[in-house]
Amino acid sequence: MDYNTDEQEIDLKDLMFAVFHKWRPVILVAVICGLLLGGVKGYMTYKSQSDPEVRKEADLAYSADLELYEKNKETYEREIENLRTDIINQQDYLDNSIWINMSPYDVGEARVDLYVSTGYEIRPGMTYQNRDYTDTILQAYQSMLTSSAVMEDVAKQVGTEPRYLQELVTVTIGTIGVDKNQFSRLLTINVNHTSKEKAKTVLDLLDERTRNDLFPVGRLDKDTEGLLLITNDGDLAHRLLAPKKHVDKVYYADIRGVVTDEHVRQFASGLTLSDGTAVMPGELVVLDVDSTAKTSRIRLTIHEGKFHQVKRMFEAVGTEVTYLKRLSMGPLSLDENLLPGEYRRLTDEEINMLKEATA
Repeated sequence: MDYNTDEQEIDLKDLMFAVFHKWRPVILVAVICGLLLGGVKGYMTYKSQSDPEVRKEADLAYSADLELYEKNKETYEREIENLRTDIINQQDYLDNSIWINMSPYDVGEARVDLYVSTGYEIRPGMTYQNRDYTDTILQAYQSMLTSSAVMEDVAKQVGTEPRYLQELVTVTIGTIGVDKNQFSRLLTINVNHTSKEKAKTVLDLLDERTRNDLFPVGRLDKDTEGLLLITNDGDLAHRLLAPKKHVDKVYYADIRGVVTDEHVRQFASGLTLSDGTAVMPGELVVLDVDSTAKTSRIRLTIHEGKFHQVKRMFEAVGTEVTYLKRLSMGPLSLDENLLPGEYRRLTDEEINMLKEATA
């Protein structure tokens, strides 16, 4: 069988014209029907509106709807305003929450383990044992650290809101050792950060970082340098930090402002910080004063370690710490051979000196 394989080019414009020409009568009829139906519907609507009964029913329905709207108008407006406020609050949270805006690939975590010791010991052979208050103390610390008062104070200092800070901080109670019957003596504070690099602590510098029983004795701010003891001896750490032991902590500082003899007397009498906290007397020594630049260099000895204490003490007398370095703690002085970030083990003699100083 032979097929005609000749191809013929058809212009699209000609094709559309042919189709339109073919369907022109159909389209014309459709338009006429549409006009007729529209006219009939319009006439029926006009006729129904002209009917008094229909109009009366429509007026009654309108009045009832209007009355219902007026009755519930304030409720509707209040609900709309509440929804608008919720939307604004949710958007504010999405914009400002540190946790929400963290990259899941760069979440850092800083951890501090605090060892609590009450000196409790189980006495062998004794039927009645004294009560151990370690758990009670730990729970009190946990409640205090997560309280709204502490969160508000810390949030103010780091420049955020308490609700955003609470998402980053967890405080848990754990145990030291593997014995399940051992009393809880460890308080762990975890703080998430937007950057692994910024979340690093001094413990990340240690080769022994795999050990989970090491913790710092006291603290140094990230913008502070100097001596910091790392230990696993909770009893020694407690004695070194206890104000009643009067362990000297000596600092060197650069100060913005002229430190005067009056400041020396104020430090020697004990200061009250801006938040009302009273601190023990300290020995302030002025090393140098630049009256032109209005700066000073000082050495300060204190006997306790409150939060940002040195900085807050100078703020209380109208000056500002621009550089801070801890020189010594008790009988132990900073090894000047160590560069920032370096460390070494204490000698047996140094350990014995610390124990004797806190006995």
